[in-house]
Amino acid sequence: MQAEDSTPPATDEDSFHREPFAAYVDWNRVVPAYEAACFGGSGDACLALAEFSQTYREGEFSQPLFDRLSVMCDEGNAVACRYHGLHPDQYIMASLRRGCELGDAMSCGGVAAFAEPAESEALYRQACDLGDPSACKAISETEPDPKAKSALEQKACDLETAFCFNPDPDRLLRECAETGWACQRIGFGLSLGLQDVDVQRALDVLEDACRRQPSMCEILGEVYASHRVPFQDLELAAKHHRRSCQSEEAYRMRHLDNGCVRWVELTCRDKGVCTEETLEAIMKMDPLHRVPFEAMYYCKTGDGRAQDALARCDCGLVCENGELYSQE
Repeated sequence: MQAEDSTPPATDEDSFHREPFAAYVDWNRVVPAYEAACFGGSGDACLALAEFSQTYREGEFSQPLFDRLSVMCDEGNAVACRYHGLHPDQYIMASLRRGCELGDAMSCGGVAAFAEPAESEALYRQACDLGDPSACKAISETEPDPKAKSALEQKACDLETAFCFNPDPDRLLRECAETGWACQRIGFGLSLGLQDVDVQRALDVLEDACRRQPSMCEILGEVYASHRVPFQDLELAAKHHRRSCQSEEAYRMRHLDNGCVRWVELTCRDKGVCTEETLEAIMKMDPLHRVPFEAMYYCKTGDGRAQDALARCDCGLVCENGELYSQE
């Protein structure tokens, strides 16, 4: 059996545990290897699986992994205590308190969120001192002294770019390889026509993120679709949204609907290019988006199912000559 601190199995990509959000790996290939390593004795592999579950599966741990984290917590692994404590159905406060005692910042923050006011402030300050940017931000919001408030806000920013009011552009470009938030911030700025970054460098960085992690392609799709940029290209926008829509990874990252919706809008709705592939994309959407887009697709393609879809949609539209119109 492997030792507790043994390294997870090598892959062609970076270790998920060393670089949590930016591994850009094929999870269908890598997760089974990490599961085998975790249940074979690798603590790092178990933590990697826990991080993956919280990021892509909304904290849904398998029972064997949950039990393994409990054992690791009892043995003194602070991060395991945090993941065990942050159960999606009910926080396990004993594990979070154990993690906090062992020096895990986020465990302290988890306890603080449910503690009485007097204890909560002390725990948030402890979490901030240990390096939890959200705890620093939480304290800053109630800090009466302007200088102390500013110092806490700056500390939160120093710890994580997402907490910066006006993050450094170069820092964002560097961190796009590590966190989806930085890529989204870059894309948002470009879409608005804000020239606070080197545009070509930013596009190159986003192209690389899209190549590595297809669900991120929707960011580029929005950039190229924006009328505020001089390089607007609706064909490229549709291409990137299509790639995001078709990415299996998009299911795990909950990005699926946006990529599919925008691709269908740019092709079927705006250009009348409605194919079987379009219908497949529509069927992937959640019901809120799927039903009206079904109606649009059937209407544009002259399919008799348009009326049934419109009835289910109950959106006040009628189909006439291949187009949807308001009943008013």
